[in-house]
Amino acid sequence: MPIIAAAMGIKTFAFAIGVMAVGTGVAHAAPARPPGPVAPPPAPVLVNVKPPVPVASPATWVMPNDYPSQAMRNGETGTVRFLLHVDASGGVSNCAVTRSSGVAALDAVTCDVVSRRARFHPARDRLGRPVSGTYANAIRWQIPQGNLAPTDRQITGTFVVERDGSVRDCRLVTFQSEDQKTLKGDAAASLRDHTERTFCTAQVNYLPYRDATGAPVSKRVTITQIVKTEALKD
Repeated sequence: MPIIAAAMGIKTFAFAIGVMAVGTGVAHAAPARPPGPVAPPPAPVLVNVKPPVPVASPATWVMPNDYPSQAMRNGETGTVRFLLHVDASGGVSNCAVTRSSGVAALDAVTCDVVSRRARFHPARDRLGRPVSGTYANAIRWQIPQGNLAPTDRQITGTFVVERDGSVRDCRLVTFQSEDQKTLKGDAAASLRDHTERTFCTAQVNYLPYRDATGAPVSKRVTITQIVKTEALKD
């Protein structure tokens, strides 16, 4: 589903489940240590002039399958505002909810997924040195209305059907999708994980395979699924 951008004085990003980014970053100056009894006067405190900047769009931090299943079943929605502490390497060292959505599950999953996926160019001081900083943002959780239309993709999955008909060792072997071209890093990995779970969830117990004598046998199954879309001419 396409990302929707709106301008209302703050940056906003939204998609089916809705990511709303109000990207405000602050760089923190390291406090000057008080001089000891015989130490020379402390050096002037450097002013940090460049806050943390996300490496990728905040819209890639949340995937459709991140929506808590219980909250979706209950029809629960809301906006979670949060504050990230970004260390000098650009990683998230802490996430705090600054305004709750009123739904505990949405608050919890917000900090969980953002802490794992958000990466930043760190804040910089006046001399260009990386320092810690903070970044404020928000995610609007909104239940999608209807299913997403299929996009071009090809996946190959494999699993074993045991002699009792049960399934084990299910996994994707290859995954190629148009959606991947717009995603990077953890967001792309999350899409692949979601596709693998969807494929494997569909593999339920089967009637067992049997050999020439009628005895049940185990077999590995490999399935390739291809989705191809084509624009229609008027």
